[in-house]
Amino acid sequence: MKRLSLLLFIPLLVVILAACGGENAEAINPDDVRIAVVVEPDTLAVGESTFVITLQDKDGNAIDGATVRAHGDMEHEGMAPVESETNESENGVYRLPFTWTMGGGWMVTITADLPGGGQAEQTFDFFIEAISEDSIINQTHNRDDADATEEVHDNIDMEATEEAE
Repeated sequence: MKRLSLLLFIPLLVVILAACGGENAEAINPDDVRIAVVVEPDTLAVGESTFVITLQDKDGNAIDGATVRAHGDMEHEGMAPVESETNESENGVYRLPFTWTMGGGWMVTITADLPGGGQAEQTFDFFIEAISEDSIINQTHNRDDADATEEVHDNIDMEATEEAE
């Protein structure tokens, strides 16, 4: 019976030690973490974008292995927050898809759950245009269309003048 208990205890001990061992990530002081954010595309307008977030320690070394979240709120009440999360990075750079749901002022809080424990957080302010650069409202007609439209208006004016005489 003791032998059977020992045979069951050893594999259980191995599993527990493996789960506790994990990565021996050195704890990073959250106060020493630099969070930089760039938004792609750089024209901020309603619609899809990507946060390119860089995490570095105080010496400028990349921080990989974190879980990074973005939580966006509009400056005024009544709008649902927008959230995104990733734990994938390369050389301390994390890419998070993000959707601007409305034009206006936004506050986006970036939170990084650091490897080895601890959490770094920083809030960034953005102003989002209500209409994107690609919107049909912002499209200009080419010169040929403008000339053709002007010609039609001139013809209508001449016909109206002839009828009045």
